[in-house]
Amino acid sequence: MLRISIISAILTFAMLFNSGLAQNNSIDSLNKALQKQESDLNRYKTLTELAIAYSDSNYEKSLNYWKSALSLANKLGKRELVANAYHQIGFSYMKMGEFRLSLENLENAGTIYKYLDSTKSYAGIQNDMGLIYRNWGKYDKALEHYLNALDLYRKIGDIEGIGIASNSIGQIHFYRENYPKAIEFFNEYLEINEAKGNSRAVAGASNNIASAYMELGKYDDALEYFLKSLHIYDSLGISIGVAIIQDNIGSLYFKQNLLDNALLYHQNALEIFQSLKSVTRVCYTQKNMGQVLLAQGKVERAINMFQESLNKAKQIGLKDVESDCNKFLSECYVKTNNFQKAYSYLLDHITIKDSILNSETLQKIEELQAQYERDKKEQEINAMNSKLKAQRLNLFIAFGFSVVFISLFLLVVIENRKKKRALVNLELLRNHLFQNISQNLCNLQMVKNSYEVEGYFSAWWEAKIKKVDEKPNFFYFSYKNSLLND
Repeated sequence: MLRISIISAILTFAMLFNSGLAQNNSIDSLNKALQKQESDLNRYKTLTELAIAYSDSNYEKSLNYWKSALSLANKLGKRELVANAYHQIGFSYMKMGEFRLSLENLENAGTIYKYLDSTKSYAGIQNDMGLIYRNWGKYDKALEHYLNALDLYRKIGDIEGIGIASNSIGQIHFYRENYPKAIEFFNEYLEINEAKGNSRAVAGASNNIASAYMELGKYDDALEYFLKSLHIYDSLGISIGVAIIQDNIGSLYFKQNLLDNALLYHQNALEIFQSLKSVTRVCYTQKNMGQVLLAQGKVERAINMFQESLNKAKQIGLKDVESDCNKFLSECYVKTNNFQKAYSYLLDHITIKDSILNSETLQKIEELQAQYERDKKEQEINAMNSKLKAQRLNLFIAFGFSVVFISLFLLVVIENRKKKRALVNLELLRNHLFQNISQNLCNLQMVKNSYEVEGYFSAWWEAKIKKVDEKPNFFYFSYKNSLLND
């Protein structure tokens, strides 16, 4: 197992070295372009590209480029560019563990985004502010910001944003040790980004799921997700991601009592974090290494490691690390029979732990979670009602079309029957007329050929015109002494 770990570390170093060469070439070309550009807008774009290029390898350089970009954005008078620069400066400070400076810049960005009515960007600010409050151990405040972000993302239908907020909410459940609930939110984040093909986010989600499985004691599942995440970060050449996974795999080996392997992975991660000057990550990894050293019986080295981590945690306000380090230092001093120090550190641990998760905070978190569940349920009901209304409307339209179609069909059938009946009647009339004409012709022929018939009509019928009582002339027939009007 140790041999495999060493080989993995060598391969990781080789990958980082190669990706570093490619990155340096890209940065050189950007620097040359920056020197030639005269347009402030083009210089702004190049400065942001340089800042992004250093975002995973050198936090200080990245921050300086973002500050230069901010200066140009103010000169150009473009609010959206100013807001973006503030946002990225805030995020850079957060990665460096400068949380108060981070919050200040994020609030500046948020104010501009709100003025510009940029809902998506403002939701991102809400989520990032939640990260700061989470690091400060103010979980109720963090959850409030995460839920605000989630609500905004849902209003604009931003699926990727919904995934980001879900991941953040999952982390609150993770810190509250509600690991099944955390996995539920992490999985939502994972599925959204797998569908989107966002590899980096998939790696982050896999890491979070693995961490939750590790806490549940499901080590095989945890290792599977950690390796999935590590493979993605390796393929993308993201050194910070590789270091985070190595640190987490070290924690997994520690839980399995494979202490030498655990220490090796933590040490590899620490070197990368130190090169990035990520105080936050260094702080966490030193605490992890202290645990391994304590388990190995190397108490003095463990105390030194915990003390370094504790000092950094106090400096940047990492309450959860501060609490853990006090607890472990108490255990160290118990082993050295220094019970006074052990008791002092234990009291500090209890005090900080209570301040993070006191009853009032827990109640607030429960209320926010309950409100979230109610809103989610209400949205599901509204969506279902809308679907039912649409189905009813479609059914009504289909029924209407059916009635119209059947009516038209019946009209066609009735008209066809009328036409057939008219044709039959016309045929009967034609036959009748034909028969009458034939009969009349026969009668005329008889008159013509019969002297008796001809004499009868000549003797008794006579057509005349007579004026009667000053009335208009009219035809009449006289038959014997009777008059028949025409």
